[in-house]
Amino acid sequence: MDKPTGRLLPIVKRLLVSKGEFVTVRDLSDELDVSERTVKRELPGVESWLSAREARLIRKPGAGVKLDAAPKKLDALIEELNAAGSVREDYSKDERHYFLISELLLAAEPVKSYSFASQFKVTESTLSTDLDRAEQWLKPFGLRLIRKPGYGVYVEGSETAIRSALIQLVYESVAEDQVAELLNASGGQAAADPTRIRSHIRSRLLNLIDEGAAEQLQRMVEELEDSLDLKLTDMAYIGLAVHLALAIQRIRAGQRIAIDARVLDGLRGLSEFEQARRLAARLEEMLGIEIPEDEVGYITMHLKGAETRLDRDNDNYYDYVSFELVRLARNMLKAAEAEFGYELKGSSKLFAGFVHHLGPAVERLRLGLDIRNPLLAQIREQYADVFSIAANCSKFLADYVQREVPESEIGYIAMHLGAMSEYARAERPSPKVLIACASGMGTSGLLMARVRKEFPSFNLIGLASASEAAENREADFIISTVDVETDIPLVRVSVLLSYPDIEQIRRFVNAQQRGFGKKKKRTAAQGQGDLVGTLEEHHQTLQGILDLVKNVDIDSELLSRNVGELIGAISKRFTGNAEDAAVLERELHERERLGETVLSQDGLILLHCRSQVIDRLMLGVFRFPDGLAAESEDKPLLLRAALLLLAPKSSSKHYLQAAGEISKSLIDRPGFAARLSSLEPERLRGEIADMMRELYARKIEQYTLEVEQL
Repeated sequence: MDKPTGRLLPIVKRLLVSKGEFVTVRDLSDELDVSERTVKRELPGVESWLSAREARLIRKPGAGVKLDAAPKKLDALIEELNAAGSVREDYSKDERHYFLISELLLAAEPVKSYSFASQFKVTESTLSTDLDRAEQWLKPFGLRLIRKPGYGVYVEGSETAIRSALIQLVYESVAEDQVAELLNASGGQAAADPTRIRSHIRSRLLNLIDEGAAEQLQRMVEELEDSLDLKLTDMAYIGLAVHLALAIQRIRAGQRIAIDARVLDGLRGLSEFEQARRLAARLEEMLGIEIPEDEVGYITMHLKGAETRLDRDNDNYYDYVSFELVRLARNMLKAAEAEFGYELKGSSKLFAGFVHHLGPAVERLRLGLDIRNPLLAQIREQYADVFSIAANCSKFLADYVQREVPESEIGYIAMHLGAMSEYARAERPSPKVLIACASGMGTSGLLMARVRKEFPSFNLIGLASASEAAENREADFIISTVDVETDIPLVRVSVLLSYPDIEQIRRFVNAQQRGFGKKKKRTAAQGQGDLVGTLEEHHQTLQGILDLVKNVDIDSELLSRNVGELIGAISKRFTGNAEDAAVLERELHERERLGETVLSQDGLILLHCRSQVIDRLMLGVFRFPDGLAAESEDKPLLLRAALLLLAPKSSSKHYLQAAGEISKSLIDRPGFAARLSSLEPERLRGEIADMMRELYARKIEQYTLEVEQL
C-alpha cells in the first residue's frame, strides 16, 4: 500500500488523536501552519487514502471532519502510521519552535545551524527567524542563546534555569492532562497506540522524558504519597513527577544541579529532606544511578512547595494551618474587601481553601521555585479588575516572604478572590424568602425543596407556620401555601409548586427586585443579644435533631383500610389516652384539609402537624404491604407507605429544621421516598441518622461563621 506522505500524514494523525470527534478545517490549518484552502485541497487525498483502508472521512458543515472506522481498522491505521512516522517531510512553525528549543536545551555541545535547516527543510532566513523566537522564549529563565558563525548555536545558563525551561517546555507543548496520561499509562499501552502522549512527546520533544523512568516514577510518587499520608493535588503530582523525570534524564547526561551550601544546610533540617532522601535512595536502587545530596535538596524544595488536596469531608480546616497564615489571609482579604466594597468571608470553605493555598505558595516563593499558572493569560484577559485587586493584595504576601510575587502567583490569588467575590455577590442581592405553611413542618419542607430547585439564587431563611410568618420581619417576601396576616409581601402557591406558581413568583420578583437585599444596620448594643440569640437557635436546632433521631417508629402492621382509619390508628399509637388521641386525630385531619400531601408516583402520603398533645419531635414510617386506598386529585390511588412527622404546638422553626430536612429529602434525595416503603428498618434508620448527621455538620459550620461575624 502507498505510504502517507506530505501533509496527509499529520492530518490523519490529528484525526486519530481526536478519537471520533469533529475537527474544524481552521484547527487543522493552524496546526499545520497552512491556509484553510490548502487543507481543503488535501482532504480528497485523505478521503481516498482512508477509503482504501476501509475507513471513512466524514464531513459535516459547521462541525468539520472526523475519521470513522471499526476498532480493528483503527488499530491497523495506527500501526501503519507508526511505521510511517519517519517520513515526515514538513513541520509547522510551532513544531519547529519546540523541536529547536528542546534540542538546544538538551545538546551537550553547540549545534550547527545548517543541521537544523536541513532537518526542518527550511531556508537559513526562516531558521534565523525561528532562532530569534527561541531566544525571546529563553530570556525569562535567565538563559542566553549564543550564535557563533562557524562554531554553532548553544544555550548558556545555570542547570537550574535549564531544568525550569525544560519543564515549561513540556507544559507548553503538551496539555497537562496528556502529561498525566504519560505518567499513568503503561508501556504496553503506549506501544499499541502511537497517538498517546508518549509518542507525542517522543516525536515532538525528542525523548525529553525517559519512558522507562516515567513508568517507575509513577510507582515512586504513589509510594511516597502512601508512606507520608500525602494527598497531592493533580497539578502537584504531575509537577513532582515531571521534575523527577527530567532530573533523572539530566543526571544520566552528567548535568548536575548545585545548591548554595547555606541553603542546603537549611534544607537538611526539614522533615521533607528525610522524605526526599528515602525517595532518592529508592530511585538509585531502581534505576542504577547516583543521586547527589544537592539533588536531594532540590527534591526537598519541591516536596516543601507541593500543594495538597483539602479533604472537605474529613479535614479540620485549621488544625494544620499556622495562625500566621490565617492572619496573612485575613489581611489580604481586608485589602480586597476595601476595593470590592463588600465582605468576602461569607463562605468558610472558600476562606479555608485560600489559607490552604497560601501555605505551599509561601514555601515556593521562599525557596525560589517556579510557579506555573496555565490560566494566567485567561485570568488577565477575562478578570482584569480582580487581577488588579489581587496584585495589590499580593503586597502583603511579598512583605511576608520578603520576595517579589510573580504574576503567576497573583493569578492564583485572583482565582481565590474571584471565587469568594462571586459567592458574596450571589448572596448579597438575593431576596430573603420565608417558606410558610399551616404547621411549618412537612409541607413547607417539600415546598422549600421545590423553591430551591427552581430559584437557586433565593436566600431561603427558613420554614415557618402561618402564625410565625405573621410575626417575621426579616424576609423580603413570603412564599406560603396558606394566607398569612402580614405586611410583608406574600406569594400564595400550591404545596408542590406548579408551573403557574413558578411563573407567578418570577413575575413578582421581577417587579420587586430593587427592594431586595437592603440590610438593617445592627447597633453595637445588639451584639450581646445577637450572640445569645444565635446560641439559643443553635441549641433548639440540635435538640430537634436529637429528639427526631431518638423517636423513629417503623411498622408494617398498622391495620387500616383508608387514610381516615390510618389517622385514627396513628393518633392512638402516639398518645396515652382517648382524649389526647381525639385531639391529635382532629389536628391531623385539619392539616389534611389545608392541602393534600400525596406523592402519587411513589405511593406515599405525608401526614404531619404541630399538636398540643405531643411533647417532642417524632417520626413514623408505616408500610402497607397490600396497599392502602386513597385519592390524589380525585383519582384513586394505592398507597405503599405513610411518613408521619409530629411536633409540639409551641415548636420554633429552629427546632423543626430536622423535620424539614426529612420532608425536603423526599424531593432532594434520589430514591428516598421509594426506600421508605422498601428498605429494611435498620438500614432506613441508618439513612435517617446520616441525614441528621449531614444537617448537624451544615449547622455547625453555619453557626460558627455567624458567631465569627458578630
